[in-house]
Amino acid sequence: MGQLTIELAKKIKLDGFRKKGMTWRKSVENIIQVINFQSSRFNEKGSESFTINVGIYSKAIYELTWGKDGPANPQESDCIFRIRISYFRNDSRDWWWDLQTEADIRIVETDVTTLLRERVMPFFETVASEADAYQLMRNHKDRDTQYPLYQIQLGCLAVHMGDREDGLHILKKVTQNPVWGENAVKALTRLQALSDYKL
Repeated sequence: MGQLTIELAKKIKLDGFRKKGMTWRKSVENIIQVINFQSSRFNEKGSESFTINVGIYSKAIYELTWGKDGPANPQESDCIFRIRISYFRNDSRDWWWDLQTEADIRIVETDVTTLLRERVMPFFETVASEADAYQLMRNHKDRDTQYPLYQIQLGCLAVHMGDREDGLHILKKVTQNPVWGENAVKALTRLQALSDYKL
């Protein structure tokens, strides 16, 4: 992570969020809301770029998906719903900010803070529970039909929320995927082993 990006991140204050490294987290009911600064792999001294990732994490669904304890401090990559900051800019392009000087930090800080407070925080207010996350993921499932992991997590969440038939249907479809099929089978097996779900 470039030094200019690190200095910028230090200035970002978000109510209710705890910052660790380049990630901010806020626990709400049974989920964790996540914001992460991602630095470009092509950064060099005096020329840095970064973007922002936003996610929703559920420990229960992480454990059903992966078969291991969910992390206490999840990364954005651990989330069941993940989007880039461009989603909140209504921009189809992958959005990155550029930093070259200390003066850029002040300009970008204003833009980032405004975007987080006016667009991302209101989004988080609508996703404050696993039930909200389920509705959100169902609304986006057609957009992500080519992403098998998303479908596995959606299927697990559906069963978790009591929508058993839909969840099993989603998971069984993914079992046919040559890459992710085994993961879907394992998720089904874990669900079947838990009496809470009564499959």
